[in-house]
Parts: sequence; C-alpha cells; structure tokens
Amino acid sequence: MSQEEVSKIVNYINNVKVELVKLETPSSKALEKIFNHIQELSNKNRFIQVIRENAYCTERQVKLAAALALKAHTEDLAIAKNPAMEFLLYLSATRQIKEAIELVGARPKENACIVLASYSSRELEYLKENLWKILSNIQEPFSKCLPNLKRIKELYDIDLSEDVNDLELTMLTKIALTILK
Repeated sequence: MSQEEVSKIVNYINNVKVELVKLETPSSKALEKIFNHIQELSNKNRFIQVIRENAYCTERQVKLAAALALKAHTEDLAIAKNPAMEFLLYLSATRQIKEAIELVGARPKENACIVLASYSSRELEYLKENLWKILSNIQEPFSKCLPNLKRIKELYDIDLSEDVNDLELTMLTKIALTILK
C-alpha cells in the first residue's frame, strides 16, 4: 500500500464519529426492533448497525469500516443498499453480504454492540437520541463495548502470539485491501 493510500485511509478515520454501545444478551424481539429502525435512521451520512460484541479488535477498526462504508455511499461505490450493511462488509473484510452477516452480525442471546456512525457530531447525537428511544424499554444502563481479541484471532485465523498492535494492523490492512479489490 502506498503512502498516499495510507494517508487517505487515515483521513477517512479522522473524519468519522463513532460510538459503540453494549447491548446485553438481546432477545430476538429486541434485535428485530432495532433492525426495523436501522433503515429509517440511516442515510448516506449516518447509520446504526448491530454487531456481535466480539466482532472487532479495536475501535479504530470499527471507525475505518464505518468511514469506508459512509464514503462508499456518498460516492455511489457501495455494494450494499445502505451504509449499515456496507459497514458489515468492511468490518468483516469480505465483499459477500451473507458471509459478513455470519462473521460479525448480531445474534440473539449473545452480547451485541450497537455501532452509531456519522460524519458530524450533530448527526451522531440524532442517532443516539433515537437509539435511546428505541432501547428505553429494552435495556439500561448503557455501557461501552469491549473487543474480544481471542475471538478476532480465531475468526480471521491470525497467530495467537501476535500482540494487539500487530493484530490491529492486520485487521486494518484486511479492511483497507477490500477497497482495492
């Protein structure tokens, strides 16, 4: 990857605002309620998506996937119909929607992480306000999601002896390479 490509990717990360909210063992009904609102709250500049809590290595990985998903939709380069689904593609470092859902999609009765992403703080606040309305009858209090490094290493077949910095670099590289395919 050239220095110019790396600079572009860093720029994408710096321009997106992301918040991660833990959802404790959601029921099928709770997930369905959130999924029903994802489409109406998402547009080219913002989205909400629900992933498995153990589907990411670092917050920077999530920010990169979010930035690339938003970029793909603002520039009409997306594979998926909405940025929330495009985000799953980038987070899982695959271009197959079914595979992305299998790898990182939320599942009932497993801790989940709600990802809110936008280019602007105002749009992120809009997403949060609406998310709290949706979740008010499902869960409180809200807590921060934490990555599961062991699961990530197994999921992507990465050497378990790698430290977190090497693991993050490997994941960021895999995501970045999906845009070059």
